[in-house]
Amino acid sequence: MNSLETTLSKFKISNRKGNRLQAFCPAHDDKKASLSILVSEDRLLLFCHAGCRVEDVLKAANLTFSDLFVDKPPVAIYQYRNQDGGLSHEKLKYLTAKGKKFTQRRIEGECIVDNLDDIPRIPFNYPLVIEAVKTGATVIFTEGEKDADTARMLGYIGTTMGGASDWRDEFKYFFKNANMIIIPDKDVAGTAHAKKVSASLVEVCKSAKVVILPEGKDLTEWVELGNSDLEALIVGSNELVTKKGIPEPKVKILSGAYKFSWNGLNLNITIDRIRNDEEGEISVYEGTIPIYISGIKLLSVSHRTALARALKSQRNLDWEKVLNQVATECLTHLRKGESIVLLDSELGSKRPEYLLPPLFVKNAVNIIYADKSSAKSLFMILVALGLTLPWFDNEVGLNIKNKSYKTLYLDWENDPHITGWQKECLIRGMKKYKWCDLPYLHCSRPLLDSIDHIKAKIIESQAKVIIIDSLGMAVGEDLNLTKPAFNFFAALRQLPATPILVAHTSKDISNRRKTVYGNAYYENEARSVWEVSKQQEFGSNELTITLHHRKAPPFAGYHEPLAFRFVFEGNKTLVEKAEADTDKRSNIDEPLTENDVALNILMASDKPLRPKDIAVESKGGIKPTNIGTVLKRLIQHPSYNVHKTAEGLYYYNEESNRLL
Repeated sequence: MNSLETTLSKFKISNRKGNRLQAFCPAHDDKKASLSILVSEDRLLLFCHAGCRVEDVLKAANLTFSDLFVDKPPVAIYQYRNQDGGLSHEKLKYLTAKGKKFTQRRIEGECIVDNLDDIPRIPFNYPLVIEAVKTGATVIFTEGEKDADTARMLGYIGTTMGGASDWRDEFKYFFKNANMIIIPDKDVAGTAHAKKVSASLVEVCKSAKVVILPEGKDLTEWVELGNSDLEALIVGSNELVTKKGIPEPKVKILSGAYKFSWNGLNLNITIDRIRNDEEGEISVYEGTIPIYISGIKLLSVSHRTALARALKSQRNLDWEKVLNQVATECLTHLRKGESIVLLDSELGSKRPEYLLPPLFVKNAVNIIYADKSSAKSLFMILVALGLTLPWFDNEVGLNIKNKSYKTLYLDWENDPHITGWQKECLIRGMKKYKWCDLPYLHCSRPLLDSIDHIKAKIIESQAKVIIIDSLGMAVGEDLNLTKPAFNFFAALRQLPATPILVAHTSKDISNRRKTVYGNAYYENEARSVWEVSKQQEFGSNELTITLHHRKAPPFAGYHEPLAFRFVFEGNKTLVEKAEADTDKRSNIDEPLTENDVALNILMASDKPLRPKDIAVESKGGIKPTNIGTVLKRLIQHPSYNVHKTAEGLYYYNEESNRLL
């Protein structure tokens, strides 16, 4: 029988499976065989699930550390338990001719492995630390496991994160809201270690105090010298660690957001979405990790005081001063307002710039609108690709500059698979380019509700242009109301990119000219507005769109219509320059034809209509005496997709006019 088998004979074995054994722990009144034993070729590993230390188990079994090893036994084994009490790893202490030596080991499957690999660092006696935070008990932080066990022997919860050089700032979160006493070794390294640890802990703990031993090189030697009244030593110490002073913050203002940072505090605060110069939202970060997000009333002292109390539970800082700095800076800037700009000859010497002549103006709101299924989204994907590449050498008539404007596609209507497929088909149809990564964001909430997220994605993607598809869903409210329009443009002005809005046409048939659907402010706020019309024969794999200039920028006149032909060939889409349909409402003041009015009514209806009903619905747009002739023309022209039932009712077949 070898020495390890002799050691095993000292335990009452309950179960054995391979090299794993369960035994009754001799260190406590064990009824459940809570002692796990893992057998290796040259050593044993003991772990009591009830919490007994290895040395206590060995002492009760009349064994020593040397009985657990074939040769070279350690002088101590320290077991690190995770938060649920299970074994995380062990730290072994050896005495050599050169001094102390430590190794770490863990269990992996059926083996004992002499490294920690990716096992995360945790405090010694971690379950006890967690319990102390809950109960408010004092936690003694020492420089090593031996002193932590000594603190436990004196009736306290002892812990450590290792030696003097092992502390990292992120370890402080293990001790959040704890009452901490730091007892360093009495040497230069110990003093430096205590200073470093206390500076971190004071930011998250309820209290932190450094206790300097009057004699002995560490806590264990202090006890060996005959001392035991640790409570008196703690009470008599005046080394209370106080919070750092709050320096003045650095402030950056970006698209309506105020970003604050403080040197040495690892603290960042963003104040955003400020309304009525008073109420906004506050996001508090420790580094890049968000720890608190809430509303804030900048003018309310009582609200800031309540907010400071809530923040103190997250981190122990002088939050009253921090919030006062934040409120003062924001309100000062808001009260100051914008500076006067002198419109001198130098400022006015540079002509406003087009983003994509003559369609879209740089740094201004642009709108492209059309009826449903008019290929406007397909055209805007083409524009996004052209600006991003840049496709300056195209042959389709797009006047793209030889400069890339990265474009972020904000999609409220489709999903990435549909838009991605359309994008790839367009790329395959290009002669020169084989790929283009287009930034894309699927949006589910209105722009106003997700403004911070979208703003961050614009900055992250370095986009200079955004395409909003479509206006109605981005607003998220009744487009005919004025207030949602004001709120939408207030949010839009916060975004650091040129916006192009994709919109639908008005459903008001009494309007003699098609306009952007919704309140007049949408079109009024835009600097360039284009309407899209589509022509496509039934069953054809080709369609042609014509762009009609409906509002010109203040520095240029109206432009002639532009036309593009899309040819769908399996997994690729070809784009060609086409002849513009100048006969179809090419003039800005030309009203809708009676054909257009009748077609719009049929497209909006979910059931077949009588000719009389169509005439009444037109509200004067179609003369009653002309209704028969109008409907006859629509039926005879295949591209209108209007059909007549046997009962003499008329309907629009949307499927035959679908977007390919």
